[in-house]
Amino acid sequence: MGASGWEYYVPYEADISVAFQRLCESVYLEVAKWFPTRTEQIARLENDLQRLDTLYPQSRYDAHQAELRESHESEIVLALKRLRSLPEPKTAQERIHELRLICGTDGTGTILDMRGVSGKPDYFEVAPLTNEALVEFFGTAQPTREIVEANKRAIFDCQRSQMGSYVILYANGQPSEIYLVGFSGD
Repeated sequence: MGASGWEYYVPYEADISVAFQRLCESVYLEVAKWFPTRTEQIARLENDLQRLDTLYPQSRYDAHQAELRESHESEIVLALKRLRSLPEPKTAQERIHELRLICGTDGTGTILDMRGVSGKPDYFEVAPLTNEALVEFFGTAQPTREIVEANKRAIFDCQRSQMGSYVILYANGQPSEIYLVGFSGD
């Protein structure tokens, strides 16, 4: 299927983690309806488990098919255990975590696939672009929204799947917004 690109502008917060968390909560409210609930996902997985013989009809005679079936069965069983063991979510973070488990490796294709903010690029994290990268992409370490809009292809081109970046945007020489961008999902 491939990873999905995403981008967001949020008001500036000195604590990037707070801005990230607020954005995730907002995005969750927008996209949760597109994905199955825990109960629906458990039912789908149980159905998939029951259909394994249909999906791998030659598994009794073909070692490769048997190996694929066994691997698929293990993935389903593990996903079922994870979902069944979760307590009922009470906080926004718990609901987002549950959605990540429901979506599995397919992800949501949104910033919800990122788990937090990091000081350096890492999988499932958003990290700041370096001053060198900012100057290379935008000609300044303090880009405005207009500069980013005109040159954002450069940021997308440097993104790696399952990672995100952020840029602090300036207006009148003061931080005004945070631009978050990345690729996620499968």
